[in-house]
Amino acid sequence: MSISNNISESTGTHMLGEQQFLLRVSKRECYEAANILVLLLNEKLIENEEKKELFEDLDILSRRIQKYSDKLSEG
Repeated sequence: MSISNNISESTGTHMLGEQQFLLRVSKRECYEAANILVLLLNEKLIENEEKKELFEDLDILSRRIQKYSDKLSEG
């Protein structure tokens, strides 16, 4: 939830610097979530195929966050 909460919070401000900060936090949280997936896999709480699918989803989300942030910078 923290990823989506920070994205939502970023849309609630009109200050570009604050928006981009919150989007950077969201992107970092994608990597944090990926790390949690590795831990879950190591503890055999998820299967490797599920981890792969979720990794891909997180990669896509991270790229979309970056593109959105880049668009904000363009003006």
